[in-house]
Amino acid sequence: MNDINEDTALAIDRLTAAKNSGVFTHLPDWHLVQSEDVVKGLTALIERTRTQFQTLEASLDQTESPSWQDIMVPMEEMFHDFGSAQSRIHHLQSVCFSDEVQEAFEEVQPALVTLGLEMGQSRKLFDALSRLKKDSNLTATQQKVIENNIKHMHHQGVSLDG
Repeated sequence: MNDINEDTALAIDRLTAAKNSGVFTHLPDWHLVQSEDVVKGLTALIERTRTQFQTLEASLDQTESPSWQDIMVPMEEMFHDFGSAQSRIHHLQSVCFSDEVQEAFEEVQPALVTLGLEMGQSRKLFDALSRLKKDSNLTATQQKVIENNIKHMHHQGVSLDG
């Protein structure tokens, strides 16, 4: 992802930019988000997230007893910008609908679905989460997060054979 061009980098910046306003921090800078940024920025973020996820999967192959740090911290990091951009687009579609944003999002949506399925049906991640769930050092909150992730992956079909 280091080889993105300047236009793509600007699109990502506009989709993820935040500002502070009084006691509120990290508010989206709504006026910066443009329909032409949706395809360019989200496509780049999808590819970056896919690459990061593949790296995580490869590291799970090397780890017999994964820790919270091994799995959940990288997952949180990889979803920060991606989730921020995606939620802003959804919000814009809800409160300031435009045909341009809708068409741009529809163009990217198949890639979003594909990435979601790849991650949600990752047997490597599922197996690592299942091993991590047995860790007695996890807090109750961490246990719940792991259980929710496992349940979500079950719903996406990770445990289906055939």
